[in-house]
Amino acid sequence: MSSTQGRLLLATLFAFVSAASAQEAAPPRPRSPTPPQATTPPAPRVPAGALCRVGSTSLSHGGYAVIVAYAPDGKTIASGGNDRLVRLWDVATGDEIRRFAGHGSNVDTVAFTADGKTLASGSVDNTIRLWDVASGKQKAVLPNAGGGINCVVFSPDGKTLASKGHDGALRLWDLATSKEVHRLPSGSDSGTSNVVFTPDGKHVAAVDEENALRLWDAATGNEVRKFVGHRENVHSLDVSRDGKWLASASMDRTVRLWEIASGKEMRQFLGHTDLASAVRISPDGKTLASCAADKTIRLWDAATGKEIRQMLGHVALVSEVSFSPDGKTLASASWDHTIRLWDVATGKELPQSRRDGGPLVCAVLSADGKTLAAGHRDGGVRLWDAGTGKPLREVVHESSAVVAVALSPAGDLLAARTLDGAVNLYETATGKPRHALVPTTPRAGGALSSPPAADNAASLAFSPDGKLLAAVDAAGAVTVWDADTGKDKAVPFKSERGVYRVAFSPDGRLLGGACRDSSVRLCGTATWQEVRQLGEPGNRVAASSLAFAPDGRTLLAESPGGPRVWELATGQLRSRADRGQELFGAYAASGAAATAAGQVVRLWSPLLGKDVRTLRGHGAVLSSLSFSGDGRRLATVGGDGTAVVWDVAFLAKEARPAAMALTPAQLDAHWDALAGADAAKAGEAVAALVASGSQAAVIARERLKWGGSADPKRIDKLVAELDDDDFNVREQASRELERLAGQAEAALRKALAAEPSAEATRRVSELLKKVEGGAASGDKLRALRALEVLENVGDAEARKTLRELAKGPAADFLTQEAKSVLERLAKRPGN
Repeated sequence: MSSTQGRLLLATLFAFVSAASAQEAAPPRPRSPTPPQATTPPAPRVPAGALCRVGSTSLSHGGYAVIVAYAPDGKTIASGGNDRLVRLWDVATGDEIRRFAGHGSNVDTVAFTADGKTLASGSVDNTIRLWDVASGKQKAVLPNAGGGINCVVFSPDGKTLASKGHDGALRLWDLATSKEVHRLPSGSDSGTSNVVFTPDGKHVAAVDEENALRLWDAATGNEVRKFVGHRENVHSLDVSRDGKWLASASMDRTVRLWEIASGKEMRQFLGHTDLASAVRISPDGKTLASCAADKTIRLWDAATGKEIRQMLGHVALVSEVSFSPDGKTLASASWDHTIRLWDVATGKELPQSRRDGGPLVCAVLSADGKTLAAGHRDGGVRLWDAGTGKPLREVVHESSAVVAVALSPAGDLLAARTLDGAVNLYETATGKPRHALVPTTPRAGGALSSPPAADNAASLAFSPDGKLLAAVDAAGAVTVWDADTGKDKAVPFKSERGVYRVAFSPDGRLLGGACRDSSVRLCGTATWQEVRQLGEPGNRVAASSLAFAPDGRTLLAESPGGPRVWELATGQLRSRADRGQELFGAYAASGAAATAAGQVVRLWSPLLGKDVRTLRGHGAVLSSLSFSGDGRRLATVGGDGTAVVWDVAFLAKEARPAAMALTPAQLDAHWDALAGADAAKAGEAVAALVASGSQAAVIARERLKWGGSADPKRIDKLVAELDDDDFNVREQASRELERLAGQAEAALRKALAAEPSAEATRRVSELLKKVEGGAASGDKLRALRALEVLENVGDAEARKTLRELAKGPAADFLTQEAKSVLERLAKRPGN
């Protein structure tokens, strides 16, 4: 694809951030109907049950900020974006005054009447809505206006509205009757401000399919004049207040000034290095302001064409600018989700659009829960006190918005992913760069340099030992880096459409991927080959994110139907909650879980299969969740540009079943169910046995038995025989090692690390793949579930049983699992 073709594609996407691309690159967001009325801005700042809020909602959208317009009195500005909202802001403070909710998709255009009493908004949902600015009430809806609406503008007398939709037609509406009076063949469907009335209201200008500007008689619909010169799509038009000049901004990177009376091009303004997205003429006609995909805002001398200054600060495409009525201030809207205010005389950003470190995109709690690492729209990665919300320091400052962050378990390393696709690794204490992580392995499906179409497509995950970092790029390809050396490895998940998110299992043996083909797939970290797919063939798991339980025995997958908990040993569904679309989920150390449903966090117990509590604290759709290592704190991030840290210590108690004594017959029945093939019934048995407390611990101590262990020397001999010259010897060694399963895992991993012959590598990899797959049945399956019961009970009797089991043969899986459970229990708060 040529650079011109690439820019042309971007122009097609420019106005509305293509719904198709967004669905491909990120899970679909919930689309619950919203009443067509204004709502008050979110409050309070720190909600009940929260410890602090970090970030700022001032002049920030919960998605790309696409359009901005000053009100005629200069005291407020209106903006729209792909969070489907129109927002009204106080210019003096940067605070949100009102939001207008009702559109079902991206809001790409807004306009005030000359008296400032009415606001029009146009959306990809194919409607134009008219709002009473003072009351916030919706006045009218103009439906079926020609596909998604790119641009609306009022005539100076407020009686006519011009609109342009994705069908390319320019429509003129009589607002007294809400009827269409003219439909003109504009042709162009790109840009969000390329229709404009002349000051006398007699003419309206638009862009045709050949990139020419055309002037029409607003009363008759007849063409008056044509302006030819631009080579590519024209995104924006403006007319001087005296009606003499027409300004245009184009994808050909030029801004041009035309004489309306003659149709002649007077001059070009050159300097933008990428498509010019908008242009505005100052009220006095002496200055032009333009913005572009090069992230800059430029001021030009209208008389000479010379650049006066640049305004820098946005970290993504700047889509629109608007002069205040007195010409002293300029407002800008950007795909970095922010609206910014600038002093025209100095080019400096005004303080009301930069507060509290600015809006953030992503955040993660440290393992001890004391620190919140946040990635901000302005490119900063900052550390905050998670208890008080006080800023600690800025670790690094990236060149574009930070859309994903991750802290290593020890907290010594910090990884940051930026909007332009870069993945960088830093030392947390000093901010010193460790590695700029660029994949070297060619991969189908794109490279990390491709900018993500949606922020929540970004995913980073450290392995439990902090030695590996996994990342998903915008195309859904997965790369794993060695944190020490920076060497990379492409992980071949078999999903042709790629991956949304990744997560390591608690023991580091598996890397899970929530895939775009609605599956959850598991890769082994010894072989980096796919070892499992959850769900039956033809009945895949619809998942947008995933999280492993702290014990590694189950996996939480978020789906359009609600959260699902899958048992890894059987690959079956353990429990589910059917309640509509939820997109993100996380497990706490206690085994409780949190899921995001729009603006609401649901805390629920997978063990009980029911909700515990709900948390509400964001004014926009949630984008991520993260628990502290001890599970006592939860950080939520919303599209409102803030993170909230919640005290959720109560989950350890409330997510457990109430104590209940069982009869001997009930104990036997539940014990038998632990070995059953039905994972859902086994899950019910686990919950019942947990409720029995010490009764379950006693029965487990009586009935769990070690399976014995093989001689380590014998295992080493069998591994060596995998490379024997005799085929029959190799085959016999493979069969015996497969029977030994987990007991041979350490020896097999050691052999693979030694880089044996191709034949031995193939056989070792196949054996490890089966081990990493983790399938179990019968007595082993019952033992795994019984250990889950003991870990959930966690009392003195349960620990006594676990200590007894941990004394078994060193290589026996029951011995090893009991030791792992004891280690996790020792890390629980209060131990």
